[in-house]
Amino acid sequence: MHIHVVNAGETLWKIANYYGVSVASIAKINGLPDPNQIIIGLALVIP
Repeated sequence: MHIHVVNAGETLWKIANYYGVSVASIAKINGLPDPNQIIIGLALVIP
């Protein structure tokens, strides 16, 4: 597992694509109610 801190201009799709995982898996493990609403500085666990 990795920790990724969201930077300006990033989307959950871009982050998921970079790590080769699905948006759904990142949203689920981080308990994100709306994957479209991520904020700069948010630390995401990447499965």
